[in-house]
Amino acid sequence: ADLVAAGFEIVMFRDTTAETLPGTIRNRERFERDGPPRLGTHLILGEKLIEMTINSARNMEEGRGATIEALVRKPA
Repeated sequence: ADLVAAGFEIVMFRDTTAETLPGTIRNRERFERDGPPRLGTHLILGEKLIEMTINSARNMEEGRGATIEALVRKPA
């Protein structure tokens, strides 16, 4: 969705992939090695979350995904 077309003003927008990638890789490795923790969002969202987490991490590692940080404002 286009934030500007929806009436938002983009105050700040930055790619945070380089900052988050090391933690994403560690998380994927832990999920692959140990499985999910005893408590976690997979209990609410289901076992597919594990597969989605691993796939998302691989996509970021291979340059097919990114993380961003954005601050947007909806003018009154």
